[in-house]
Amino acid sequence: MVHLDFNGLGDLLKEHHRRLQESGADVPAGMRAVSADIARLTEGLARALIRAVAAAVGTDAETGEPAIDGCGAGGRLRPHTVRGTVYVPVRPVVVAGDDLTVICDARLAWSATRFALDWLDADPDDLSPGDPRAAMARRARTPPWTRRLGDTGLTTGVPSAGVGIAVQPVGAPLSVGYDICAALCEEAKDHRKQSADRLGDHVVAWSQDFDDTARVVARLRDRRSPSAPGEPGRTALPMTGAQFHAFLRDYFDPSAPGSLRGTDPGEQRSWLLSRLAPLLQDGRDPAPELERRRDLGMPARLPEPFSRARLLDALALLDLHLDVGLDGRPPHDATAEAIRS
Repeated sequence: MVHLDFNGLGDLLKEHHRRLQESGADVPAGMRAVSADIARLTEGLARALIRAVAAAVGTDAETGEPAIDGCGAGGRLRPHTVRGTVYVPVRPVVVAGDDLTVICDARLAWSATRFALDWLDADPDDLSPGDPRAAMARRARTPPWTRRLGDTGLTTGVPSAGVGIAVQPVGAPLSVGYDICAALCEEAKDHRKQSADRLGDHVVAWSQDFDDTARVVARLRDRRSPSAPGEPGRTALPMTGAQFHAFLRDYFDPSAPGSLRGTDPGEQRSWLLSRLAPLLQDGRDPAPELERRRDLGMPARLPEPFSRARLLDALALLDLHLDVGLDGRPPHDATAEAIRS
């Protein structure tokens, strides 16, 4: 389950209310307008996400069955199909105000989150008037909504988002998954507030634990804590949006230098999980193991600069994350006829 909630929206609305009063504008009308824009934005994201995943559904050339191809996690996801109907493996369960919660195949969760953050950060000048992002995005020049989009020089009126991802076993109660992903979202949002340079960015946290919500959050905090002064923790979570994009690119893009999915992924996987991961968990220096592997003439390159915490986060996703390029284009005709969201 993936839970998304806009950051600091209560404070933004209070400030917007104050400015309406000071300007002598119609306060109820102004508040209704911005509330409707936010609701349209949230619903639009839900629709865009479903359409993006639907657009990724293709056809297996050998079997003729629907499939979503990607990098990692077996390289292919086969959507559930009943009597010719293909069910898109992502479904909103809460779309209310500034909250969006979706259930999806866990392999898609990180690609879906990346898509959502990119969708929210669209250049306002590229949006048509009917786009569900347009009204909020074009508040970019109207305080308090102005938000800078990283180092692009662009601004938008769309607020940044906190995201929590909870990987749960099939058949687990939805209420448990919801409580966990919502709590992780709050943990991410709190992390954002702790540094001024994070305030304009999105923030993401996740867990694969199926447990009491408080224990899941406590475990995440424990993994962030250094084992000794000056040493990193065992997780880099929560991550800002910029860090999240870099993490997926540097660790899972096969073309990235030192990617965990580079050449010889099968051979690499066994070594990464059986030998390298225990060293990192114990806080030991991996350099001797890397040198031993090089002496054997085997691949031993890791993403640079070296980060024990991010590498452990990546290793935990190695057999789960399917990297799918979701671009939101409409499904091609043959697939669209068979898809119901």
